[in-house]
Amino acid sequence: MAQEVVELKQTNSSKIVIKLMFNNGSICDPAGKEGLTYTTAQLITQGGTGEWSFSDIQDKIYPMAAEYGSSVDKEVTIFTFMFIKTGWKNFIRY
Repeated sequence: MAQEVVELKQTNSSKIVIKLMFNNGSICDPAGKEGLTYTTAQLITQGGTGEWSFSDIQDKIYPMAAEYGSSVDKEVTIFTFMFIKTGWKNFIRY
């Protein structure tokens, strides 16, 4: 499956915004398990890793003025990452 990359330049902005869109929204939830896609997206963005808790991750990205999150629509799930242009190397490192 091919992936499409769309770049929208915002020359006056000091932020870089990356959005990853997946064609898998709430409509894909199995019968009787409504909310599964939303719960999965929240687990990805609000959970920790093997090494770091959610609080640890927040402590690391706070000084970079970075943030991330997810949204689930009927047909798509979108993960958004925002960070200052000067701090992108630090954000990507994590």
